[in-house]
Amino acid sequence: DWSTSRIMNSMLDLPPSENLVIRGEKPMKIPASELAVGDIVRLNVGNKVPADVRLIETSSDLRFDRAVLTGESEEVEGNVDSFGETFLEAPNIAFMGTHITNGHAKGVVILTGARTLMGRLSTLTTTTKIKPTLIQQEITRFVRIIIFFTVLLALSILTVWLAWLHRDHIGFMSLVSMLNNVMGSTIAFIPVGMPIAVTLTLSLIARRMKAVSVLPKSLSTVRLLRRWAVSLSSALTRPVH
Repeated sequence: DWSTSRIMNSMLDLPPSENLVIRGEKPMKIPASELAVGDIVRLNVGNKVPADVRLIETSSDLRFDRAVLTGESEEVEGNVDSFGETFLEAPNIAFMGTHITNGHAKGVVILTGARTLMGRLSTLTTTTKIKPTLIQQEITRFVRIIIFFTVLLALSILTVWLAWLHRDHIGFMSLVSMLNNVMGSTIAFIPVGMPIAVTLTLSLIARRMKAVSVLPKSLSTVRLLRRWAVSLSSALTRPVH
């Protein structure tokens, strides 16, 4: 978690990208956060689109990488004249967060910030209620079982002492000895090594994932990723009838 947080914080410290904008017929460079609807933006190869832009002028070889939005591995052509069946499929729209892999273009900003397609997707993901991961559910279930048996054992010792030992064998076990036995049994049931074992196991898996350029945001997601891998492998190897 510390390694991931350090890398994420270093990304936040990166300087904001500047974009070539035409305002009042004057070209200027401004940060993406200061763009406004109606600004004319120039886009070149390697640029990251700073907002949702409607293209008004393009080169014949203009291509976009929309993998961050759609997951498509192939580049998408951009032009002025074509209109898609949906807003996402429109070739005359350059979406915020996508990259220009070839050509150049000029466009008018139509949406900025949280109103862009990328911004709306980000809002949907951040406002979703966080549910416990599978490993958190399993640990919670295990802890409840341990608590149940601990309480059951303590009540059993107390019942035996009150119903039999304290009445028929007064000198065999005093009240203090009985309480010591209850506390000792309770402490013995506590799985002291479980947090260390779980943390070390997930840390080793996270280190192996980091070696292949996979950066888990937290240790609790490692078990979930493993569950997905098993499910996908089972689906791919299942025979088709």
